[in-house]
Amino acid sequence: MKNKFDLIFEETIMRFQSNGLLEGDYARLIKKWAQNPKIKDKAQSYLDRLDYMVRSGLPIKVGAIKAERTETTNGVVGSPDAPVGHWVDIVTEAAPGLWCNVITVPIEILERVEPTGNNFSPGISPNIIKQDPTTLKPNEVRQADPNRNLPSANSKI
Repeated sequence: MKNKFDLIFEETIMRFQSNGLLEGDYARLIKKWAQNPKIKDKAQSYLDRLDYMVRSGLPIKVGAIKAERTETTNGVVGSPDAPVGHWVDIVTEAAPGLWCNVITVPIEILERVEPTGNNFSPGISPNIIKQDPTTLKPNEVRQADPNRNLPSANSKI
């Protein structure tokens, strides 16, 4: 039976063996991702989606790593010694656990983002932080009929 130590140990060894991304890692697209020959001839909507992911500033997370061509009937999914290129399913993380914009890209256009401190996420994007420090101050709503207003003090029975 595997324990938690074995899982952590295997994941650490896998990172050093494959020297790249693992499923669940945060990544970013490299600066010259559009010049990659594997995606240069893709449809404009595909390139627009990748451009949106870069401009949004939201964290990009690795969902799955797949080999270009399988070597066995079971498939070489995420194998560090697969003899062919790899493709990666990536998602943008709009909020913790809210993943959207799933797209498959070649692994060559991604680089790993180091986590910040004890947190596994790369931090909060400045694009989604509210710049205005003011807060809303609620106003009490008054109805024309006084019997329909909410009480403003405790009632005695």
